[in-house]
Amino acid sequence: MDYSFQIISTHTVDSRPSIYFNFPSGRYLFNVGEGLQRKCNESKIKMSKINAILSSRMRWDCIGGLPGMILTCADAGVKQLNIIGPTNLTHFLAGTRAFVRRPKLDIKLTEIKNTSTICLQDENLTITAVSLYPEAHSLKRSLDSDDNGELKRSIVKTMFPDSTTLGESFKDNLFLPLTSTSDTFAAITYICQGPTVPGKMNAAEAKRLGVKNGKDMGRLVRGEEVVTEFGTTVKPEQCVSPEKPGAITIILDLPNEKYISSLLINSDINDCLNDSINPPKCIIHNVGKSVLDDPRYLEWVKTLPPSTQNYIISPEIHDEIPYKTSHDLILQLNDIDQNLFPTNGGNQVIQPFSDVISKIANFKIAKSMLEYQIEPTHCELPEPKVQPSSIYWPKESLPMIKELKNTLRNIEIVEDCRNVKLLPLGTASAIPGKYRNVSATVVELDGGIMLLDAGEGTLGQLYRTYGNDLCMEKLRSLKLIFISHLHADHHLGTINVLLKWNEITKNYPSTGPMFIIAPFPMHTWLKEFSEVQDFGFQRLIFLNSKDLHFSKSNSSLDVKLLYESLNCKSIQTVPVVHCNLSFAIVISQTNGFKISYSGDCRPSNNFITVGMDSDVLIHEATMDDTLCQEAVSKNHCTIAEAIDVGTRMNAKNVLLTHFSQRYPKFPKIVNEFPINNGGPVFGIAFDLMHIEISQFRKLPHLVKPLSELYSEEDLDCIEPMHQ
Repeated sequence: MDYSFQIISTHTVDSRPSIYFNFPSGRYLFNVGEGLQRKCNESKIKMSKINAILSSRMRWDCIGGLPGMILTCADAGVKQLNIIGPTNLTHFLAGTRAFVRRPKLDIKLTEIKNTSTICLQDENLTITAVSLYPEAHSLKRSLDSDDNGELKRSIVKTMFPDSTTLGESFKDNLFLPLTSTSDTFAAITYICQGPTVPGKMNAAEAKRLGVKNGKDMGRLVRGEEVVTEFGTTVKPEQCVSPEKPGAITIILDLPNEKYISSLLINSDINDCLNDSINPPKCIIHNVGKSVLDDPRYLEWVKTLPPSTQNYIISPEIHDEIPYKTSHDLILQLNDIDQNLFPTNGGNQVIQPFSDVISKIANFKIAKSMLEYQIEPTHCELPEPKVQPSSIYWPKESLPMIKELKNTLRNIEIVEDCRNVKLLPLGTASAIPGKYRNVSATVVELDGGIMLLDAGEGTLGQLYRTYGNDLCMEKLRSLKLIFISHLHADHHLGTINVLLKWNEITKNYPSTGPMFIIAPFPMHTWLKEFSEVQDFGFQRLIFLNSKDLHFSKSNSSLDVKLLYESLNCKSIQTVPVVHCNLSFAIVISQTNGFKISYSGDCRPSNNFITVGMDSDVLIHEATMDDTLCQEAVSKNHCTIAEAIDVGTRMNAKNVLLTHFSQRYPKFPKIVNEFPINNGGPVFGIAFDLMHIEISQFRKLPHLVKPLSELYSEEDLDCIEPMHQ
């Protein structure tokens, strides 16, 4: 049987390590961090045959992309999915009940509660899960009792019912709080053994013994005796070589140096390494920052079998830019205008690792998309030849580009002393795409920074738009995260942003709290996950979107603190038509600046009224103007409808965003796009743009030429279901 594993991603600003076993009859995915879906889309890795997803730790690095991946697998036609991980896996998945649900997807959850257990066994793999723990850590259970665990399993079951409707039991469980749990700090190493390799037939010897070609040869290979036409019995061992045990691959997880002692004394791992008959063919070392230079680990790697191929994955060893197509698009647009499309961040180089390890011949740095064939040979496969995307404009388009550059240079820039800047981080809908990530927009205001929605991969986009050092500075200035509604493409990046924010600010008392405005189920989700991993939940001030309803007056202490933090005189939410608990928001500052954000919605008269005379309107424009009925059925807006909202609101500047993935580079412009019409200034958002209000008048002039330049459809991009 031919099979291999592939390292889809390593440590980058956008992604975390993920390994993918590929068999003819199934796929097995180890760890699903944020950004994995986008990497799979760019690399044309399909999820339709996935059998199991396994997590090594209950940490966002390993499970942050799991909710979105479950939805994508279901929409790709997966009917049954094994999900395996440490204690609290069920707690984590039940915590997503407000936004992860798919009828007719059979989810089988397996929590690893023992130090060693076979967690999966099928025709392709036998996987043994071995739990390692940090030093001075007693093997403790989470606070869940068996009864509480059963309750959570029943909640998960209602999230994935057999019927096509979710039913009343799901609605009852939606508002049922989960019982408390606690972190067990387990890190699981997976020992993966492939299928037994049948012995090889010695055809010449079989013929000499009187065996004919065909079925009798097959019977001998399968271990059956054969009677020849001469009446003699031929046994398999007479002409078939002995079968070989399945090849072993170890996926080792050592988060930091405190887990090394547990590794050194673990009999399951070390017995496997000392097996002289069937030593591991490959070990993937997923190790934390402090492990590579620890003397104990360095001595241990010297004892590994010389025939074993080893790959190192570590945060200290950065991989190349993970999303090359998106990066190349920005480089191309940078040629048009360096202010609107700067190239500040995202470049990484591979760093050398320990001198001790580098001297061992069979140790290599793991690179993204590396593929290793386990059977029938044991070797790296050559990288597939990919036609590189060009950052240069086609020759025939150069006159148009030259004219566009001249037009942009001649536009009068009207300075705005309020120093507001918009930075779209994600401008697509549904799932992360090759060129556009899912919803997130940074707004730099007088007084601080706010984030409007935070889809999966938002933190990586922050790194890419600012560069590492400036990103840390901007995160320290982040005061508010607004989540419009609980669809996965609008909020699954929140926890990763909070993890980094908490890490860099927790030791600075002068840093204020983080304000979260969102529907209340968002608070429930954050609270329940905070019991699994600390991300500074106690430092958050949560405001229910309903409590800021435009028809109400809210003078609570928390609201006053928020106003003071962002120099605001009012923050109002507006319920809109999309899914349950969907809100737009209108923010007015003391300096007179007013900004409105629609989230996902149909056109809203209330939103137009509350947002009247906004300096900036950011509005969704998911569909082109030929898809009016689809926009109505999915509670989205067409481009023409979004333009009409901006016109009726009398907004000075309108930025259109949240485009369907059927438009990978640029949305389809059917009707004439407004330009120099005396009304609002309209623009199309790109990921990683930097838009100062004084530069907004450039945006309409980009639409026609870029629409023509990017009119060719990308056949790899398909329209997914909305999450």
